This record gives sequence, C-alpha cells and structure tokens, in this order.
Amino acid sequence: MKSWSEIAAEELGETPEIRESSLRDLRALIRTQGRPSVNYEDDDEFLIRFLRTCKFNVDRSFRMVNNYYLNRASHSNKIMPKGKGPRDTEFYAKLQTLTVLKKKNHDGSTVVIFRKGGWEPSDGTAVHADMLFLGLYLLEWLTRDPEVQVTGISFVYDCDGFGIRHLPYVDLAVFQFLTSCINNSYPMRVRAIHVMNVPMPFRFVLNLVTRLLSQKVRERFHVHTDREALLGHIDPKILPLEYSKKSQCGTFDNRWMFEKLCERHNWFVERSFYGLQKSACDKELDVDVGKNAWFP
Repeated sequence: MKSWSEIAAEELGETPEIRESSLRDLRALIRTQGRPSVNYEDDDEFLIRFLRTCKFNVDRSFRMVNNYYLNRASHSNKIMPKGKGPRDTEFYAKLQTLTVLKKKNHDGSTVVIFRKGGWEPSDGTAVHADMLFLGLYLLEWLTRDPEVQVTGISFVYDCDGFGIRHLPYVDLAVFQFLTSCINNSYPMRVRAIHVMNVPMPFRFVLNLVTRLLSQKVRERFHVHTDREALLGHIDPKILPLEYSKKSQCGTFDNRWMFEKLCERHNWFVERSFYGLQKSACDKELDVDVGKNAWFP
C-alpha cells in the first residue's frame, strides 16, 4: 500500500516546494486580505489542512479558511466555545453516540460513526446541537493528522432508534451547519457518507439535506436499508460487533476516543479563542453553502 506522502504527491500534486510556497502565499493572503473581525490561527499545522483539501489552490484555501471561521461562529456556544474543551463534553460522550474506528477502511479512510438513536431528548441530558460539541473536537483532532488529511474520512450515520419522539427537538440549523462543513467550510476529504436505518418521518429531512449537497458529494452519499449493505463499503473486520459478525474490535465504545481528546483539552481551549470576535456583525455569518466544494 502506498504511503500517505506518495498519495499526496499523486492526487494533490504536493511537493516540498509547492507546500512551502503555498503556505507562504496563504499566510500572506490572510495578513493582507483577512477579515479584521477574525482572529486567524496561521501556523503550518492549521493551514496545511486547507491547502491539502483544496489541492494547493491558495485562493480556494483562503475562502475555505474564512468559511470555516464564519460557519463555526454560527454555533459559537457549541462549536469550540471560548474557554472550553473536550472535558466539557463528557455528558454527551457518555451517551455512546459517536466514535472513530481504531483501524482504517480498505480504501485507507478513517471511519467515524454517529449513532443518532442513542440520544434521548426528553430527559434533558443533551440537545441536538450537542453532537456538534463533541463531533467537532473529534474532527479537529483527526484532521491534524497528515495521513487523515490525505486519505480522508468515511462517515456512517446510524439512525436506528431515531423516531417520532425526536422530531420536536430536531434543529435544522444543525443540518445546515453540517452541509456547509461538507460542501466548502471544513478542511477534510470526505470519502463517503453512509446513512442507514432512516425512519420514515425523517426521510423529508434527509431529502432536504441531500439537495443542499454538491453533485460530487451526492455521488458519495449512500442510503442503506440494512447493515449488510454497509458491509459492502466498510471492512467488516474493523466495524463494532453491533454492525458486523466478523468484527475484530469488540462492541461500540468511545471511551478511548474521549480520553485521547481530553489529553489535548488545554490545546483545544487555547485554540477556542481564535475565530470571529464578539464585535463582528451578524451578517458575516452568511456562509456560502454548496459552492466551491472540492472532494478527492
């Protein structure tokens, strides 16, 4: 199997010279054309994510950096809220609704699983937007890894147990945020999106979301009626026992993931102070959803 650096060279056109010149040019754009209302993080580790996502197109990377901060500000109380970090999401982590698999898929992608039915809204423990609270910490951690930046992420959304009782609590702004992330405001290569066990009452939400996605994303968007169909896309050996009889990793468990995130709690807190500042005008939160998207 090819190394991530070989894949980056072949698929992204990355070379040491292009990497260095692109970082320099992107940093210069931020300095000269960046929004005064945004406190930009501009170290190499942060910026290279955008450049790799945009195949080292500096202008597109600059637009994505701006969209990243504006989209994040649209849910500022849940998306890396100032002064908080992963430890503050323990109440949601305990619901066991989100994890990342320890082993990669056969296409090299990292697999993230959301189990939406594990959320019980009536008990007041969590709200719909809390999936963003923990989920974005996970993505920030994953996408700082150069290999993940290049080989991408496959998402599995399991709606088993998601029913009528959830309907009054569904926040469509959460779906808008996610579609914006997928389309053009989050630095990640999306290999595939798998949605399974969708109950009839939520088909309209699914249809609404898919209409907001770019054509390239739709081609990677799969709706499965059963778990067997999922096994045709995700290696059965790396899936939890709840999804595959051939599993070699045990039952669904996110405790190890949460511990890893908490190890970087202070790192996340420091970075929570970057982004759109309080004095910014609300009109800056209009993120261009669906345009200029790029996928491998």
